[in-house]
Amino acid sequence: MVFRVGMAAAGVMGAIAMAGTALAAPGGTRAADRAVTRSLAALVAQPDGPPGAYVLVNRDGHVRGYPAGRTQVGGTARPGSGRRMRIASLTKALTAATAYALIAEGRLSLDSTVGDVLPSQPVAWHAVTLRQLLSHTGGIPDFAHSPLFARAVATHPRRPPAPATLVGYVAREPLDFAPGSKYRYTNSGPILTGLMIEAVSGEPYGQLLGQRVLVPMGLGATELPLTAAVPAPTLRGYAWGDGHPVDVTTAVAFGGWGWASGGIVSTPSDVSRFVRRYIPTVPDTAFVPGASSPRGPGTNAAGPGLFRYTTRCGVVYGHTGSILGYTQFMAATRDGTRSAVVSMSTQVTPELLGPLRITFDAAVCAALAPA
Repeated sequence: MVFRVGMAAAGVMGAIAMAGTALAAPGGTRAADRAVTRSLAALVAQPDGPPGAYVLVNRDGHVRGYPAGRTQVGGTARPGSGRRMRIASLTKALTAATAYALIAEGRLSLDSTVGDVLPSQPVAWHAVTLRQLLSHTGGIPDFAHSPLFARAVATHPRRPPAPATLVGYVAREPLDFAPGSKYRYTNSGPILTGLMIEAVSGEPYGQLLGQRVLVPMGLGATELPLTAAVPAPTLRGYAWGDGHPVDVTTAVAFGGWGWASGGIVSTPSDVSRFVRRYIPTVPDTAFVPGASSPRGPGTNAAGPGLFRYTTRCGVVYGHTGSILGYTQFMAATRDGTRSAVVSMSTQVTPELLGPLRITFDAAVCAALAPA
């Protein structure tokens, strides 16, 4: 979720294809590790760069963390695998995992439509399928780009509305394109997915998320918070204003404003566990050209609930995300034996995207290097 809340807007600072043979990272494991360290140092040294960044790599159970910077401005602690932070659009993958659990139970299918499950939604949306909601091909406009949404966040950043209100901000807008005809990244699909999850289960999305994903996968440090708080220990999130980083960790209650699209709080350790367990469970499906937001490493392609990244070192699957104060990346091999997680404590900007993607690439190559 590139969920950009600016100062004026918010009133705050601010078939899966088989992976093929994974290629060894150029130069081997040590060279790959050095490349991660160098890329992180360059990232935090950028003007308006993150005060802190962290990479967590798992190579067949061999785990290594790479910290850079500090957990908060003026502090001495280094970022680590147990620090909680907003995971932005990585939330979308956990929402997809919850939907897949209900599909396995026969309550939903990828061909379930908005009209079948949520008949009160606009008629123009009724033919959009769950598959299209999860793969950004449904054509429903992005509520996060709506001026109505921007004004609402600006007015009450810590008092979000009911989840259905989020897509209500674009309920009167026409479809961006005919369902299934194009790809366009949107935050509306996961919100509607969350509403579908609630409709077929009769339970709140957050409760189903816990029952079907968080508890079974052992994600004890992951939650969908009801307030703007981020539990300790925290990697603080920052925005830049007048040349200085400003702490925006608790500026917006993203558990409500982002909800099933970008509201979850987690740690690099939990994210790593999730992506390694989630990717092998996703059914084989077709991919279409389409980048995650921000763009992940290598060539990006979109499928239901995840992206495929074809890099110079091999193919991985995962997601990226960016929200006020944070940017995230997670990826794993198709069998879940190798994974990489990247976190930084500021929202990506056009100037930071290049150095950030170098870090994404370095992290993937480190994950695919010989153990």
